[in-house]
Amino acid sequence: MLNLYTISFLALQQCFAGPVDLQHPDHEGNSDIEYRRNTYEQSWRAELDIDLLNRQRCDQDFCSGTANSNDSSYVCGDARLGPTILPSCLPISSVVEGSSNYSRFGGLCPGEFLSAWTNYAPPGRQGWFFYPYADGFANNTAGKPIRGRLTLKPGTLVDRFGGVQGTFVAPAGSPYNQRALPPANLNHGPGNGPQVPHNYHIYQVNKSLVVLAGPVASWFGQPGYGTQFQLSSTIEYFLKEGVLEEVAVDEKCNLLIDSGQDWSWTPASGRLRLVNGMELED
Repeated sequence: MLNLYTISFLALQQCFAGPVDLQHPDHEGNSDIEYRRNTYEQSWRAELDIDLLNRQRCDQDFCSGTANSNDSSYVCGDARLGPTILPSCLPISSVVEGSSNYSRFGGLCPGEFLSAWTNYAPPGRQGWFFYPYADGFANNTAGKPIRGRLTLKPGTLVDRFGGVQGTFVAPAGSPYNQRALPPANLNHGPGNGPQVPHNYHIYQVNKSLVVLAGPVASWFGQPGYGTQFQLSSTIEYFLKEGVLEEVAVDEKCNLLIDSGQDWSWTPASGRLRLVNGMELED
């Protein structure tokens, strides 16, 4: 008999326009995970993260081990380290005692972060980030990825940091540190202000869409354990088929504060269950 994981998600009024159907795929697994709901607050202002506010922890040369391009919009002039000023149109992190707990380097110094999370590159070249196994899903204690089929209903909003050739999205407005992405994804494009990252997109589901859903593995020094959705094909394909429709990010800023932030993972009875008590049959 297959072991089932439990997913409870809250604040559906704004994250989802209708009910969500859940199905569990044929896979082994036991959640063994408890991800408790936090209360999130969004500060609509430019802010620094705690790694930049605590530069004293590093050597006298804070930027040692980085590739400085002299572009002050990036930390240490290195685009891999993300923007100096964080974007203000999406939740970056949960809020603890009134202060953002986003730590873009996971407490490391910039050069240490790059050494830990980028591939080796020969002299004169820059290494780029490497990503986790199992498509970035967190594993249970048996080492199996935790994921299950889920049907997104029309009206659901999802978002993505990346281009249309990708296959992963998340509940729109999920805090950035729960996505376990590198700080480079927060960069804004030339001529754009810091409000919205240049590769951040919001999509509305127009037709029922079956995805694989599960908790995000901790990576890049980030806590993870937000929720990610893996599509069966690319964003581009579903846009052409009319299943997804891109919506203007600036029109949804007010929505992002209250959506996507309340998905939680708990072991409970070992079954797949909605917060309203609905439960699947085996």
